[in-house]
Amino acid sequence: MKRYILIDSKIPYIKGVFEQFTDYFGKNSLSIRYVEPTEFCGVLSELKDCCSKEGDYKVCLIIRTRTICREELLKNSNVDIIATATIGIDHIDLEYCRNNNIKVFSAPGCNSGGVAQYLFTSLYFAKKENKSDLLRMLPENSKEIADNKLVLGVIGCGNVGSKVVKIAQMLGFKVLINDPPKERELLNEGLNVVGLKELLNKSDIITTHVPLDNTTKNFANREFFSNVKNGAVFINTSRGEVVNERDLLEAKNVSAFILDVWLNEPAISKELLNRAIVATPHIAGYSIEGKVNGTQMVIRAIAKELKIDELCCYKITDENLTPNILNLDKEISKQLLTLFPINELDEALRTYPDKFEQIRANYKLRREFILK
Repeated sequence: MKRYILIDSKIPYIKGVFEQFTDYFGKNSLSIRYVEPTEFCGVLSELKDCCSKEGDYKVCLIIRTRTICREELLKNSNVDIIATATIGIDHIDLEYCRNNNIKVFSAPGCNSGGVAQYLFTSLYFAKKENKSDLLRMLPENSKEIADNKLVLGVIGCGNVGSKVVKIAQMLGFKVLINDPPKERELLNEGLNVVGLKELLNKSDIITTHVPLDNTTKNFANREFFSNVKNGAVFINTSRGEVVNERDLLEAKNVSAFILDVWLNEPAISKELLNRAIVATPHIAGYSIEGKVNGTQMVIRAIAKELKIDELCCYKITDENLTPNILNLDKEISKQLLTLFPINELDEALRTYPDKFEQIRANYKLRREFILK
């Protein structure tokens, strides 16, 4: 049987990995093709036409969020494996895949460090640009950290949220957490777990880190914002569909908001863009380390499924993977904006909002940092 692996051409560090195994299951039994994110449908149709005379074949897709895997794409495609190099899987119709024996793999937590660090960089950028009176209180060095009186509310304490909590604690925040499924585990760790309403009532900064599913669509809605502490800053780096954008625009209690994710990407709301104090094109997790993790995880998952033993523990090596150091004894704002000039992305999106996808595609991956 012929096996095809179709790979999103924008996934880094993957070219050349599977090519060395083209004869693994027999001569020319494995074929690798790199596909533009929007062209999978055409390539699958082409394979169907070409292979109809050659006998049985199977297809594995290695994708990102920009390839929507629904029945329209998958029906009669001979796809039996989908691996997405992303945390989220809301771009894949899991029910259809279950009903049609298509195995799905993802990369949970792969870019969690990048998202967490984006959050604090965006806050300090807003402070440096005087975009929020509240954020002027952010500590700038280790001497000020002890005096930090800000309360950070973290909704969802999984891969991303847990890293947000750790950084926040090092910066002296009082942290409140809401995550009902993990409440007992978090309490056993000595963390401050509260109900959602209490978190909203008491937090100066509120950040959402929940997966997108039927229970979280429009999660941050009119009722949600009505319980927010007056003057609070709201941040969303999870999925645009988690927030009711009209309710956010009309939320009187929210003094400012920061958005990396939007409804209807790439055709985002210009009104929301103009009101946001920091606005970026869905790149919070775009770090070198995040991409390495995502690519490694899908390579290993596919290797295990196809029984390519040599790749089951595959590790990417790159001389650029040495992390940066964030020294808390020095000016935090300056360091963060040097490591990640988020101001350039914010300006680019405001200037060219209709080039959302282009700005995102051309974004140069940043390196993550460790705190010292």
